[in-house]
Amino acid sequence: MRRQPHRHRGRSGLLRQLLLRRPPWRHGRRALPHRGGSRRRHLRPGALPPDARRLGLLPRPPRRPLRRAPHRGRAATGQAVTARAFAALSPLRPGDAVAVISPSGPVDHAELDAGVAHHEGRYRVRLGASARGRHGFLAGHDDARAADITAALEDRSLRAVHAARGGYGLTRLLDDHAHRWIELLRRDPKPLVGFSDVTALHAVWSLAGVRSIHGAMVLALGRRGGDAELVSVLEGATPEPWTGLATWSEGPAPSVRGRAMGGNLSLLAALQGTASQLPLQDSVLFLEDVGEAPYRIDRMLTSLRSSGALRGVRAVVLGEFTRCDARDDGVTVERVLRERLSTLGVPVLAGAPFGHGEHHRPWVQGAEVTVRRDGVVVFEEGLS
Repeated sequence: MRRQPHRHRGRSGLLRQLLLRRPPWRHGRRALPHRGGSRRRHLRPGALPPDARRLGLLPRPPRRPLRRAPHRGRAATGQAVTARAFAALSPLRPGDAVAVISPSGPVDHAELDAGVAHHEGRYRVRLGASARGRHGFLAGHDDARAADITAALEDRSLRAVHAARGGYGLTRLLDDHAHRWIELLRRDPKPLVGFSDVTALHAVWSLAGVRSIHGAMVLALGRRGGDAELVSVLEGATPEPWTGLATWSEGPAPSVRGRAMGGNLSLLAALQGTASQLPLQDSVLFLEDVGEAPYRIDRMLTSLRSSGALRGVRAVVLGEFTRCDARDDGVTVERVLRERLSTLGVPVLAGAPFGHGEHHRPWVQGAEVTVRRDGVVVFEEGLS
């Protein structure tokens, strides 16, 4: 009886099986024609034919998605966030130029004029192009507000950047501009002044390894007739110690030292999982907030704990939680803060003089600070 040829022996059989998504070389020993003649070559199971590349049988490598190069921060969930070492900054001198910007919400023009006038008594003020702007709940379009920040960092004659007010809007700018701002800050470091929504910009400064000041906004300077302590810190002084704070939790040691980091709790929670997440490892964490219900404070602290962001924090200093009043359930913000922070096993001090209250005493993010169990915070460094 004449032997019938194997249906996979010819090249047409290969192509037929390829179309059926059943490559013949994966089903045992199969004979394939040799390119030099009628000799047959046997392949082991799972092997590819010698001319697989020419026949287009090799699988294509997966296409890599296009991604924007991340700036120095959290590249992916679960990775540690680190900042460069914080270098000392040159203090301001009378007559130096200061940029005044509105990076978040719109400002009251009269209050802005009063704050600028106070600054002009000691420094030269460069007002951002969109500082008086308004676009809904923002002080101008995103591109305009970002351009003011970029211009302030590119201009080497400007020796500090001072935010006019907070509000909302800075987190909208980080994805497209933070990488560029970090590069500019590393070329020409200069301090930032502000708090509240400006916490997002403080995170950018920290990722660049540049110290910044959580202090009164420009509008507040006009309302209060200035801030002598802020001026002294800008010009190189170390902030005075804070005493008489309430000790809610004690650590194993009588004192703890670390880098001052933090700011507005809502902003710190919003930055989690982003490339601008604030690095908190080995830090003394400063927290404040305004207008948040206690259950929302609980949610944000729980999120920070669950994400691992609070792992490695050495101490916590709590400022003012303004208008965070209890609701119908009767749960107070103090109860929430005590419950969520007491289990960290680190010192927790409350009642620090910073936040959205009557006066915001300045502190330098990135500078060394010591927290004592007797309710004292000692600032070891300033800007310089």
